[in-house]
Amino acid sequence: MTPDDGSGPHSSKELTSQNRSELTSKPRIAAIYDYTDSDGTLLYQSVRYEPKSFRQRRPDGKGGWIWNLQGVERTLYHLRTLNEAKEKGKPVVIAEGEKDVHTFESLGYVATTSGSANTWKREFAEQFRGMSVVLSPDNDKAGREFMAEIAADLLGIAEVVAVLQLPGLLPKEDITDWLETSTKEEFDELIASNGLVEITSPDDIAAYITGNVTDCVGNEKTNVTNLPSLTSSVTDVTDVTANGGIQETLNGAEILDEIEAFLAKYVAFPSKAALTAVVLWAVHTWIATHFFTTPRLYLSSAEKGSGKTRALECLENICYKARQTINTSVAAMFRRIEAETPTIILDEVDTVFSEKSGDSKEDLRGILNAGSKKGAVVDRCEGRDFNVKSFKVFTPVVMAGIGDLPDTIMSRSVVIRMKRRSPDEVVSPYRERVAESESGPLRLSIAAWTSTLGDIGTYYPDLPAGIEDRNAEVWEPLISIADKAGGAWPAKARSAALELINSSQSVSTPPVGNLLLGDIKKIFETTKAEKFSTHELLKHLQALEESPWADYYGKPLDARNLAKKLKPYGISSKTIRTHEGTIKGFDRESFMDAWKRYLARSEPNALVSPVSVTSVTSVTPQVTGYTNVTAKKPLPSQSVTNDEIPPISDISDEFIEAFDAFFEQEAS
Repeated sequence: MTPDDGSGPHSSKELTSQNRSELTSKPRIAAIYDYTDSDGTLLYQSVRYEPKSFRQRRPDGKGGWIWNLQGVERTLYHLRTLNEAKEKGKPVVIAEGEKDVHTFESLGYVATTSGSANTWKREFAEQFRGMSVVLSPDNDKAGREFMAEIAADLLGIAEVVAVLQLPGLLPKEDITDWLETSTKEEFDELIASNGLVEITSPDDIAAYITGNVTDCVGNEKTNVTNLPSLTSSVTDVTDVTANGGIQETLNGAEILDEIEAFLAKYVAFPSKAALTAVVLWAVHTWIATHFFTTPRLYLSSAEKGSGKTRALECLENICYKARQTINTSVAAMFRRIEAETPTIILDEVDTVFSEKSGDSKEDLRGILNAGSKKGAVVDRCEGRDFNVKSFKVFTPVVMAGIGDLPDTIMSRSVVIRMKRRSPDEVVSPYRERVAESESGPLRLSIAAWTSTLGDIGTYYPDLPAGIEDRNAEVWEPLISIADKAGGAWPAKARSAALELINSSQSVSTPPVGNLLLGDIKKIFETTKAEKFSTHELLKHLQALEESPWADYYGKPLDARNLAKKLKPYGISSKTIRTHEGTIKGFDRESFMDAWKRYLARSEPNALVSPVSVTSVTSVTPQVTGYTNVTAKKPLPSQSVTNDEIPPISDISDEFIEAFDAFFEQEAS
């Protein structure tokens, strides 16, 4: 949009400061809407700009975009969800635009759109054959004519066609505008009384769609009586933001118990601690934006067939806006995160980090690492003018794969070591439709309960002794949720944290630098020596059977590589005196500082000590409900919002990670 220079269409009227600002401001992307086929494959996107305008683009197959739809067949928005609703006999709402579709979904309804009035095609009507359809027109001439066209095409094809009557709409307003001054309960009451009028003929279209919509409520036309309820006790929509009809007193502990039972029914988790962690992680996805960090959840196993994919399928049913991505580009991922803040599900993620993945694995690693903290962004150039746009990448992510991921990701994750189910471990057969019907009420309960936890971001739980730094960032959100739930969950959460942290450390391979420091420390302690020549130290290292120094990338570790790996720690050989005379070597004192700084963090079981469930309860008193949790710590001196990058107040962990990354690179 260009500024008015006195010769354009705005020259005949006086510009206010507001519309002058709108004319001179450059368009920015406000939202991106994915149009997919019935299998969920991306066909094209509709990009909404502010000031309001739309452009369409399609993937070019190389990670970029072509800004036209030549050769692409248009489709309906959320086609996959529409087809699922058709299979289950559920009604669907047709709205004028994608934003209104998301509004209806937030209320618990299935909705779709063709995008705009000029994109509706008569053949789209076949998608609704035998269905009950509700039309939601915008309150203007164009909007009513658009829905009138759709209604005419649907007559004789859809089983029931009805139009939604929203009282009190101003010109050009729609459902999204209406909800700014109304509630979910008011909308449900409207639907149950006189909010829907059935369309059975062209005369009805003229009277109740192209006529004045705001004057139709309560007229002589009888309300729809044979239209199934738009919602039921079960909904396929995970974007629930309202209570969804849950009226009973919410008990957080009981809700967590129900989620636990649902997951345990279909998945044989390796331990009770693992199941506890997964339950708390699933709930945290609904209020992740309240926290400063969102831990990654990694389901790892030694072999296939260990229940990882089944666990992901169950999590997809109960996590907030769960989006399983298959062979997606990093660019598409961070744009989806910016638009939706979904729960990203990545299966077989170990293949992404294989040597064949090239540079793409480093891009994904960057998003997974940075996106665990609020405020992290990815900068990209957009549009013809190459304006820099910052994409937020803070969002929950659950992954499944074989073996370990890069250390920087593992340290930000709750790691569950999945195992093959033993003959005495029995789970129920998984049927997607059955699981969906069971998880629907759970989602509604989670949405209702978590909506009461508005202050959870300012709550600081007491953590068991030894859980600090990165481990504290990972577990603090989960333990906070457990404290708010009360019952047995505060104790279960702390016990699970201790157990999983220790088990993760005990099986993980330390960075090569830490391994070398640890082995040298063992040699000094075993021999009781105070110093070694370089030659003697190498002989001792190469004699360690469970360490790689005798065959380090095809040959024994030599003096040059030893010096290279010790140099970043500030350790170098010096002239020492032995029984053989003066020679180059190392003394114990040279290693003391490095041992103190690094080995305490990396040695197995050195970080935390096992604590029984009984003793954990003494750390944080038992609570029975959300209102009983009152322990709080002072807020940080500088609060963080979604738009801010937090200041780095302590670089020690990042410093250590830099060394770890350096040694990984050297080892490879």
